[in-house]
Amino acid sequence: MPFQEFDQAYVDALRARDAATERHFSEYFSIHLRGKLRGLGREDAEDVRQETLARVLSIVHSAQGVRTPGALGALVSTTCHYALIEHFRKNRRHQRLDELNSEPSGAGRDAEEDLITEESQAAVRAVIEQMSDKERRLLSAVFLQERDRDAVCSELGTNRDALRVLLHRAKRAFRERYEKAAAGRGDG
Repeated sequence: MPFQEFDQAYVDALRARDAATERHFSEYFSIHLRGKLRGLGREDAEDVRQETLARVLSIVHSAQGVRTPGALGALVSTTCHYALIEHFRKNRRHQRLDELNSEPSGAGRDAEEDLITEESQAAVRAVIEQMSDKERRLLSAVFLQERDRDAVCSELGTNRDALRVLLHRAKRAFRERYEKAAAGRGDG
């Protein structure tokens, strides 16, 4: 399908739920989205594609609507990007749950592997205990609890840019302490 430029009349027709315009919107962007999502399995790609188009149509039909009709393609692309991130996060959580519900420790694993895992976990816990309360809470909220970063910002009374800096510093502090502890144990 050739490149399409979108104007206010097109967005107004979408907002009015014009069947022909909605069909064109779906067909046009589905081609682009399928290309963007081709690395996913068929069902996952279809789920993300449908979620993306539904979200964009929801924005079109919202009170604010689309402020820049010429940027409709960028809106679809950005919305797809966020839907894809959410898809990966959801799958990662399901994978972790599957791992927790899988075979018990020891079944299919040897004792040495279990011991190494336990030692690594103990080393991580020891390093975390050495960190400041603020660093500990920040790393736990973002990486262990996987809380929404906007909620963490609100809790800390900061913005996303400052949170990014705080996370960078906390990760660096953890890494330095962990490497120092590993050197002391003779691991590295």
